[in-house]
Amino acid sequence: MPHTSEKKKKKQSPMLYALIAVGGLCGWFGASLMDRLEQGGIHPAAVIVFITAAFFVSFLLAVVIHETGHLVMGLMTGYEFVSFRVGTFTLIKENGKLVRRKFNISGTGGQCILTCKQGADPRNMPYFWYNFGGVFFNFLTALICLPFALSLKNAFAASGLTVLAILSAAMGLINFIPSRAMGMGNDGYNLLLMRRSPADRAAMCRIMMINALQYKGIRLEDMSEELLIFSAEEKNCENGAALEIIEANLLMNRHEFKAAEEKYRACAVNGTINDVYKKECSCDMMFCMIMNGRPAEEINSVYDKELRQYIELTGKTYITRKRLMYAYYLMVDGDGEKAGREYSLAAEMEKTYPARGEYLSEMALIEYVKREYEDKK
Repeated sequence: MPHTSEKKKKKQSPMLYALIAVGGLCGWFGASLMDRLEQGGIHPAAVIVFITAAFFVSFLLAVVIHETGHLVMGLMTGYEFVSFRVGTFTLIKENGKLVRRKFNISGTGGQCILTCKQGADPRNMPYFWYNFGGVFFNFLTALICLPFALSLKNAFAASGLTVLAILSAAMGLINFIPSRAMGMGNDGYNLLLMRRSPADRAAMCRIMMINALQYKGIRLEDMSEELLIFSAEEKNCENGAALEIIEANLLMNRHEFKAAEEKYRACAVNGTINDVYKKECSCDMMFCMIMNGRPAEEINSVYDKELRQYIELTGKTYITRKRLMYAYYLMVDGDGEKAGREYSLAAEMEKTYPARGEYLSEMALIEYVKREYEDKK
């Protein structure tokens, strides 16, 4: 029997080979483009500046094209729009209109969020084109750009189109070959998962619907019980971890902190849950420990160097981090000044936070912490 690490290496090898191939192609094309531009009498320094700028702009365009592919193919196959993000630029639908917000998720260049229609059969929702749409648009872009790049006489235009074609093809390839980074599946992985598991399709559809309602301003604790009751089959599938976290969030939002702490703790040590979910569970478990009056030593054992780094990384983006650190500074550290700063930053997020329902739930928890602290004084 092969060792576990050997199995892991075998699973990762297609993506590793793809990355090596992409790197080699980019290097070869980059050198060829530089030679072509220099032969046209362009100064070497200007060539380097142009190629660098072309790679940067083309990467941004490839991200936009990829997310647009998810958007167009998802809408064409029966999904509804929730949000569209490139970098920090985010568009959401609010009262029938597109509204700009500012949001970012570390490690992602963009994200297109759609949802199953309310009342749709979760197991039978189409999944292929929504998951494959980004890859399809990237490959299509490469096929369109390359003939023009080869036929154009203008060295700058040809070079720019060649860079866009290469980066778009590379982005399509990297997203198409099934892989998981920090436990998070790419498009190819999700496509295979949806294909083989009706339970995962059902779980994902529920997650999408819950997320969409939060974007519409509905708090998790105000959603219908029917939507929030998950079957054992759904909870035992690969996407079931997210459903477990939703249940824990619901308990926390209802101030059932002991039950929520137990659930977060179980998720945080679950070997099948991806790294991001584990960190999120550790953060919320730490909050519940604070609210349950755990000793500072226990709380700080969770708040270790690794979790501190994660909180710092996500602190400017997530309202949940403001809620956690507000409670920590107020009830563990006893630093009213730092707590007040977290409170103010949380209040300022109202203008830009995309998921209105989540924001309302988090601010309600922050106000609850404030009342609890004042009552104990």
